[in-house]
Amino acid sequence: MGIEKMIIIFSVLILLILGLMLIYGKSKLLNKKYRVENNMFHIKGNKDEFIIKKNDKVEFLIKDGEIVAIKNAKVDENFVYYKED
Repeated sequence: MGIEKMIIIFSVLILLILGLMLIYGKSKLLNKKYRVENNMFHIKGNKDEFIIKKNDKVEFLIKDGEIVAIKNAKVDENFVYYKED
């Protein structure tokens, strides 16, 4: 699968999740699983902060609608935070 297709799939998934969060509100917790092609995504958290886990290998930490950190389950024990330029 090409990188462009992966980016599109991931972007659609994030938009879907953000839409669900707007519907459910901050007070409700999310704990959902989605299968997209050969990938399994597990979303856990609330409207302001949640984690998207892809295939139990990579985790993305999202705060206020922005990806702020990543964790590779095979390599990292903690999230590696992105720095703003």
